[in-house]
Amino acid sequence: MKRSSREYWMTYDGKDLADKLMSMHDLYYAARSVNPIYQMWIRNTYAYNSTIMDQQSWMTSLNFTGDQGELVKMSIPQSRSLIRQLLTLVTKQKLAFNAIAEVQKSDVTEEVRIANAICEQTVKNQNLDVQSENMVEHGLTIGTSFMKSIWRSDRGTPRAVTESQDGRKDVIYDGDLEITTPHVTNLMYNFMNEKWDDNDWAEDKVRRSRWSLIAQHPELADEILKLPSVSQDNRTRSWFGMDDDDEVYVYELYHKPTPALPRGRMIFYSNSETIYYDDENRYGCIPIEQFKPEPIDGMGFGYAMLSNLLPSQEMYDHDLSAIATNHSALGVQNVSVPRGANVDVQEIYGMVFTNYTPMPGIPGGGKPEPLQLVSSSPELFKLPEVLLAGMQQMSNINAAVRGELPGGTSGVA
Repeated sequence: MKRSSREYWMTYDGKDLADKLMSMHDLYYAARSVNPIYQMWIRNTYAYNSTIMDQQSWMTSLNFTGDQGELVKMSIPQSRSLIRQLLTLVTKQKLAFNAIAEVQKSDVTEEVRIANAICEQTVKNQNLDVQSENMVEHGLTIGTSFMKSIWRSDRGTPRAVTESQDGRKDVIYDGDLEITTPHVTNLMYNFMNEKWDDNDWAEDKVRRSRWSLIAQHPELADEILKLPSVSQDNRTRSWFGMDDDDEVYVYELYHKPTPALPRGRMIFYSNSETIYYDDENRYGCIPIEQFKPEPIDGMGFGYAMLSNLLPSQEMYDHDLSAIATNHSALGVQNVSVPRGANVDVQEIYGMVFTNYTPMPGIPGGGKPEPLQLVSSSPELFKLPEVLLAGMQQMSNINAAVRGELPGGTSGVA
């Protein structure tokens, strides 16, 4: 349905708005995929997990490259270790909240006590310490991370079962919070806004059970059954070699109250034929918060700390791989013997005797000598030390922070 250009598209009816958003998905992801920031997300994610994603064998953690696998590819994830150390420092203080009462009542102390107990229970039940670590880790590795907090009416303790006239049974739950850390690749928002608060809306792509959706929306059962599974949507297959049809993608869009949309809007859908919820925004805001340790001017994405470390990390691995290749290929002692030296080897009770006929005119008379092929240039060992020191300096995780003070350093220093 063609709409007037003078009408705010977020005010379209549910079906037209879902169609509009579905058409935006491909354009949004295409525009983002040619952005160097997107390439950084992929590269950093792969590099951060390369020691497990790069494996070629069940038997060894080393990889081998070259025409015949003659080159050793060795990965020592110093950059990951530094990021994890920085993460530990940033999140070492566990989350704790204290309620503040804004009412004047005689039982305010009891209300504060109950509020503090709820806060403590929420931190525990939602694993907020783990969630916060995930958010910070994503922020350090790809520059941008998020935390989302919503209310789910289909979670919590089941309290009753109701039966409709057609015999369908529904479970009534208490409801509970759902706090997650959505990945930036699953979010759609105006990434030209540097400040997150400048965004009027944001959309999150989540995975939901196909069968739970059918139970909650039986009138959409036929359309839900037609939805592609998560694996089909991603054009991937499970590790078991079969498609997992149980989960589908649901898009959750939140528009905060603005002059153009005074009550805001929330619409949850999988396509224009499967709209699960469409009403005003009861949160009164976008229930997603952004975390950017280092913002990039003029852009809604952040600068990743890991990007500073990767060049040194790659060269560090390259140098160690060169040394490892040399030791792997030439680590067994080789002996050189001049032709005509008439070398004879004898073994008596475990003792080895090497006899040779001295050759005139040759230094040492043609004595067999070891070849020192395994020796490497001192510079080849020095460079990794320089690279590691540079990574530690850029990450601010130096020896003092790690508690490894040089000898002779005073306690005050």
